[in-house]
Amino acid sequence: MSKSKLIGPYSLGSSLGTGTFSKVRVGTHTESGKQFAIKIMDKELVKEEQAEEQIRREISLFKDLSHPFVVKMHEVIQTETHMYIVLDLVSGGDLQTKLQEQVKLDESVGRRYFQQLIAGVRYCHGKNIAHRDLKPENLLLDERDNIKISDFGLANLQQQAQAQQQMASGIAPSMMQTVCGTPNYIAPEVLKEEGYLGTIADVWSCGVILVYLLSGALPFEDANLSVLYTKIERGDFSMPRFFSPELKFLVARMLTVDPKKRITVNEIINDPWFSVDLDRGIFALGDNQGGVAAAPVPITKAVTAAPTGAPGPQDGFATLFNMLSANFGDLVSQGKGSMIHDTRRRTMIFSGNEEAARNRLLTVLGALRCNPKTPSPNELKGFSNQPKGLMTWTLSIQPTISPRLTVLQLKLGNKGDEADFLAIAKQIIAQVGSDLASTSTI
Repeated sequence: MSKSKLIGPYSLGSSLGTGTFSKVRVGTHTESGKQFAIKIMDKELVKEEQAEEQIRREISLFKDLSHPFVVKMHEVIQTETHMYIVLDLVSGGDLQTKLQEQVKLDESVGRRYFQQLIAGVRYCHGKNIAHRDLKPENLLLDERDNIKISDFGLANLQQQAQAQQQMASGIAPSMMQTVCGTPNYIAPEVLKEEGYLGTIADVWSCGVILVYLLSGALPFEDANLSVLYTKIERGDFSMPRFFSPELKFLVARMLTVDPKKRITVNEIINDPWFSVDLDRGIFALGDNQGGVAAAPVPITKAVTAAPTGAPGPQDGFATLFNMLSANFGDLVSQGKGSMIHDTRRRTMIFSGNEEAARNRLLTVLGALRCNPKTPSPNELKGFSNQPKGLMTWTLSIQPTISPRLTVLQLKLGNKGDEADFLAIAKQIIAQVGSDLASTSTI
């Protein structure tokens, strides 16, 4: 029988999942026997995907969080080639899977999940952290069927109290600029290029989640991203008829297009519908329970099972931050956005109108020998010979309400390998470069 690989004090076990540049495996602490989820990232792939800043930011924010409804980071270990992030092992799947199995939830069940979500979000906002990608896939369920907010890859700092004081005084607060998140859950102000408060945008996302929990359908949905964004920017959705008047009132206040008029998290927790069967003790959970401050995430100096002569783990946080800072600038401040993994699709937001986007893409795709054709003004199609054979592709060009932004959606056609497609997508993104306001996958 082969011996389990050891990383610090953890024995690596079965696989839990795979992403673009990471794998997640069960890790068992060799002394306590406690199990964790260990996210294993190949540093070379991280660099290729230009995700250093995203990971640096995620770790720097994530390491300070300690709350029952937020996945906890316990430790970071680094070797010469890999990074290992030790997280809570959450065994109950995610809320998206549960919704797919049950279509919609009983109101009392959905309310309980929603109360826990708001408690976790309120805690994060109290730490000046806006999540910016709240959705059922990022809400995990533990063995007691409690919510655990996960995936802080798009999170960023937002000085909430200061911003609210500035707004109350008529002073323009410091705004976030990066267009990011998952389309169906994005707040309208995020799409408008005018800056936004991430904490207020999170409230909108929670409102979308609430509708989805209790109706089984998203309030904003359309296969065409341009149409979808128009619906979001107008707040154009149909309230489910079977919602109670109290629930309709709360949803309407959360999905208010004007962020200045939108309900706040502190107002939500006093809402009549939200308050039913509410254990208000959940809002006292988190750091400093019982007057004892939460322990910081340790910098691991354990010995890693590595080949003879190979360097062992380094100072996990310090070395990681130095490496990332040396190799990458602050993408968020430069407005580059973020990239999330999907093996058959890439969505980009182009800084310019449709004509400028089409001309730029024709040039780039032609240079990459992708044989672009224009069957219609808003669509490019083509093919290219790749290492694993012929690959076909389609690229749609979709306008937004803003004349300065155009949505580009690149999809793998009915022929081709996903790895080849991702390689071409990376080349396109690299070539278009400074003309992109944001890149992501949906």
